[in-house]
Amino acid sequence: MTDEQLKELEILSAICTFDEIADYFGIAKDTFRQIKIRDEEVSRIYKKGRIKAIEYKVVKTVTR
Repeated sequence: MTDEQLKELEILSAICTFDEIADYFGIAKDTFRQIKIRDEEVSRIYKKGRIKAIEYKVVKTVTR
């Protein structure tokens, strides 16, 4: 993935499902899954985005 795509991935992974991300990049879900397995940076950035989403939900719940 390009640097631009990695930036997009971090943002998308916080708000989109796995399937939606694969669709956004125009690749099959299995292909995206294999990219995540093969490329540690992609996996790290995907997880980083998901963690941001979880942190946001936790903060939102705690501050209610």
